[in-house]
Order: sequence, then C-alpha cells, then structure tokens
Amino acid sequence: MKKRLFATMLLFTCILSLTSCSKDDGDWDAMKWEKNNYEETLTPSFGKAIGVPKLGGTYTFKCKNYKNFWIEYVNEQVRDKTIKYVPAYDDKLYSEIKGSYTSSKVEGNTLTVTFAPNETQDGRYVRVEVSAGDIFDKIIFVQKPE
Repeated sequence: MKKRLFATMLLFTCILSLTSCSKDDGDWDAMKWEKNNYEETLTPSFGKAIGVPKLGGTYTFKCKNYKNFWIEYVNEQVRDKTIKYVPAYDDKLYSEIKGSYTSSKVEGNTLTVTFAPNETQDGRYVRVEVSAGDIFDKIIFVQKPE
C-alpha cells in the first residue's frame, strides 16, 4: 500500500512539474508607447525625463501593446524629500493617484498625468511606475522652478 501511494505521489509530482511552469513565464514584451513630442531633458539623477514647464500641464501616454495596465506608485520629489503615493485598494484596479501637485489616471490603455503650476524655487521630480502584470515601466518628469 505504501509503495503504491509513493508511486502515485511521485507520478503526480512529475506531471505537475512538467505542466505547471513554462519557459515563457516572465518573458513579457516591454510596454510600447505611442510617440509623442514631449520635450525630453537629461537629469544627473534620473537620466532622461520629460520636461514640464513651471505652469504645469497635462501629459497623455497611450500603450500600444497592452489593453490595460495600472499605476503601481507615484514618487514626488523636491530636494531630498520624496513622497511615495500608492493607489487606493478598491475596485478601480489602481487606476488613479492624487499627489501633492500631480494627478495620475489610467483609463484602458491610456495614462494621463497632470501637473499643477510650480510656484516654488525648487525643481520637482516625479516618477510614475506602471504595470501590466509581470512587466513594469516608468515615466519620469522634471518640472522647472518658478
């Protein structure tokens, strides 16, 4: 009886190990965005970033290869202070985050990020991290001071 149980368990384990994982796990295509003409700037800390004027503005990004994605978090940084905003865990699938001076929203395959005017003497840095499962991407902004 023990031998039969052992053989059955061994067979079950072998079948599970062959069918439960595939080579494609984690091999997701990178998120591809429609081209836009937003001004890019180089920053010493973040590399390429989208330049936002001191008056603020709204920026829209459309993902070409994923129908749905969500916001993982938004970081707002002024000087050495960084505040991390995470979406509310509700039925909206992490689709909207309001920060101190930004608002980020996902509808379907479109991300919209809105900036309030910068009335300070400091530059503002914003990182919006998005995900569509096992694939992540980020969009970085730098807003000029007054």
